[in-house]
Amino acid sequence: MSKNLLRSIFMFFQLVSASYGQNYLVYHERSTSSTGCAGVNYLSHIQPAPADSVSVSFKVSTQLNAGQAVIYYTTDGSNPSGSFGIPTGTTNAATAVFGCSSGGFVNATGIVPALPSGTIVKYIFSAWSSTGNYEFFGNSQVCAGCQPILTSTNATLFTYSVQGVLPITFINFNGREGAKVIRVYWSSVQESNMDRYEIYRSRNSLQFEKAGTVTAVGNSSQRTGYFFDDLQPSLGNNYYKVTAFDKTGKSVSTSIIRILFGKNDNSLVVFSNPSGNLLNVRVVDIIRGEYAIRVFENSGRLVYNGKVAHNGADAIYPVTLPKPLAKGNYRLVMTNKYQFYRSAFLID
Repeated sequence: MSKNLLRSIFMFFQLVSASYGQNYLVYHERSTSSTGCAGVNYLSHIQPAPADSVSVSFKVSTQLNAGQAVIYYTTDGSNPSGSFGIPTGTTNAATAVFGCSSGGFVNATGIVPALPSGTIVKYIFSAWSSTGNYEFFGNSQVCAGCQPILTSTNATLFTYSVQGVLPITFINFNGREGAKVIRVYWSSVQESNMDRYEIYRSRNSLQFEKAGTVTAVGNSSQRTGYFFDDLQPSLGNNYYKVTAFDKTGKSVSTSIIRILFGKNDNSLVVFSNPSGNLLNVRVVDIIRGEYAIRVFENSGRLVYNGKVAHNGADAIYPVTLPKPLAKGNYRLVMTNKYQFYRSAFLID
């Protein structure tokens, strides 16, 4: 290789680094969390059904002045590859369309068509300037000072799989709070060659962990009920989904449900004055944050709705009610996005 060619390559990478090396220009997350731009999600389906096309969105820095973007994907197990929108080998290409912009980035979205059950889709993506001088491939994170990815072989590889069609019908998927547990329950109308049910839980509805497994009946044309007790629920929001597996490994998942869990203990204690129009709420060992405070009658009717900014220390907060409470049983709930506390009290 000649010295002049080596010098040109070196100067090219210096130019790229100087102009675009402050952060990754093109990136995409592995979950369905919002991109923060018009509510567009990175993936419209994490586990699509065979009838579902999949919308794939990613961010492109406006400093790139990108004029075109593309998603390269394969369905045969090979790794996708391509250049400036032209796929190679068995790779397919889906043109991405630019949409809303926010915070120095513009969203690009392409559509991968519906595919047969069990298909594993591998994909990468890229964008290039209107002059067509450089193509920048996507990464899974913003990384200050990192070198841009300039070839498809070095691009971050993402995957998703199309759900198998299983001979099972879920009904009555729900959950309820117990004294120390959350019970998740569901029923199947029919089963054929089923193996097991795996129960997954999450604090934020995005990142799930396996909580347990329930063995399936296997084969049945009758309604079959199942349940699972989560012995370690978190205070506040708990999200659950159930995935059914047959004996060949195919799977299908339920929708996601949310169950609030709180315990009536010394973390939250309510004292009322004799007239019943003022409550003193004592909080002990409660995480700091903005909380909503709501008071309910025993029937469930809301009688007070307010807010408090808790600094994390033990404290007593006065709650002035719009009118005195009648004699009876009440409960006070103190909650935010992640925490949930409650306390029952009596007006006599």
